[in-house]
Amino acid sequence: MDSHILNEPEKRFEPTSTKCCFCLKGHSTSMNDNCFRPIYREKNRTNLLVYRNVNFNEVKIGLPRCKQCRSTHSNVKIFSNIVLVIGILLIFIIPISLSGAFHRLYLHKTILFSWYCKLILRTQRYIIFTKLYQSTRSNCIF
Repeated sequence: MDSHILNEPEKRFEPTSTKCCFCLKGHSTSMNDNCFRPIYREKNRTNLLVYRNVNFNEVKIGLPRCKQCRSTHSNVKIFSNIVLVIGILLIFIIPISLSGAFHRLYLHKTILFSWYCKLILRTQRYIIFTKLYQSTRSNCIF
């Protein structure tokens, strides 16, 4: 890859281009501003009659990102966690505590449901990131 340099101590590919892949306007000023995402490659596959095992190698690849996009991404991550907690409080905890029906079984269901909601939000964030990456990939130098 001509557009990336392998950094062996950190086990990642660092971009040589500085143009932001998200807004296509700014430029990254340091490697800490860049967004590093893992990619996987199959290392070893074992297929026996009743046993299957696959081992992967993980390497992080860098996407150039300006400081403004970096702050936007971190703010969105914080905001989504805050909204999740407030939503769970408003929907489950406050009505249950006000009605006096705060049973253990219902508490467990509430905790499992909140974990499920968090998982869905993370998946949606990943899908949005993937779509954004695919739409800007043609403009990045890879």
